Amino acid sequence: MTTDDEPAGLRVLTLNLLTPEFADWESRRAVLKSGLADLRPDVVALQETVWGNGYDQAADLLGPDRHVVRHGGRSADGVGAALVSRWPVGTVRELDLRVTERDAAGDGPSDRLRHGSLRPPRAEPGGGGLPADLRRTG
Repeated sequence: MTTDDEPAGLRVLTLNLLTPEFADWESRRAVLKSGLADLRPDVVALQETVWGNGYDQAADLLGPDRHVVRHGGRSADGVGAALVSRWPVGTVRELDLRVTERDAAGDGPSDRLRHGSLRPPRAEPGGGGLPADLRRTG
């Protein structure tokens, strides 16, 4: 049995960040960091996330302790997609979706499908189906 303070199951979030040069990034950054901390997602799929030139937007927003799998294709300015997990990520595979000559001419972030297997810890008895580190305690 769970309460509203202790959600059961896996918390998954997907979010298009809109690259930082648009729409007052510093204001959005503060709201995103606070909201993500409150939501405590287990797995996050980020679109339009920046990585490069000394900046890792996924780590900035979710913390350096998360496991990040970056999409193999990024735009010239470092914008792409990432899968971020609370748990270690196992095998990662990428499927090239460029199947025609027209597709082959592009090299954008949406030309590939990337997937990985996650290794969440086992639930503990009496824990409402959640490992101890995921249960809210106050």
